[in-house]
Amino acid sequence: QTPLAVIKSIFHLLEDGQLGKVTAQQKDYIGRGSRQSEKLLDLIEKFLTISRVEAGRITLSLEKKDIKKVISDKIDLLKPLAKQNNVQLKIDTTSKAVAPFYFDARLISEAIGNLIDNAIKFAPSGTVEVAIVREGHKVRIVISDTGTGLSKNDIKKLFERFVTNVGKKSMVQTGTGIGLYFARRVVEAHGGAIWAESDGRGRGSQFIVEIPFHAKK
Repeated sequence: QTPLAVIKSIFHLLEDGQLGKVTAQQKDYIGRGSRQSEKLLDLIEKFLTISRVEAGRITLSLEKKDIKKVISDKIDLLKPLAKQNNVQLKIDTTSKAVAPFYFDARLISEAIGNLIDNAIKFAPSGTVEVAIVREGHKVRIVISDTGTGLSKNDIKKLFERFVTNVGKKSMVQTGTGIGLYFARRVVEAHGGAIWAESDGRGRGSQFIVEIPFHAKK
């Protein structure tokens, strides 16, 4: 087992009371530690994926999946965060269904999850909507929010590695600076494109992802 796996196991044992009775306050702190270890593991996985992509050693696990189902499942996981930020998180139900196609569901789910997570954090008491449409030989995923918006200068820097403070009240003001870069590398590994659009600060933003529609391997 890796050191982090051991730490996680210890936290779980403590949290479940298997190593002795714990007070409510202790359980709260143990839970916080457990959640932080999960975040650390997620961050390590992202770094490993990025390293493989940059070294040309990434092998996509291509499976024929329903992308709307994959993203809907990710949205369900992010609903507690949206509720915490008083954000209405929803998926556009008016678009036509996109037929299943080949893509790496785990990586695309993580990439889109990073974009939605980012939008939620910077659209307090607002709305984040995800739309999925087929456009010719591509599938377009659009994450729209009513948040703080972006300047043209912000947009230029967004998807670079370790960008954590693009500007005051910008959409990437906090965090590790790896989430958007990870999303970019995953999308590019699929032969797709990712970009952001905004009418300026205070006017919301759109993050757009396009990946090729492959009906056959």
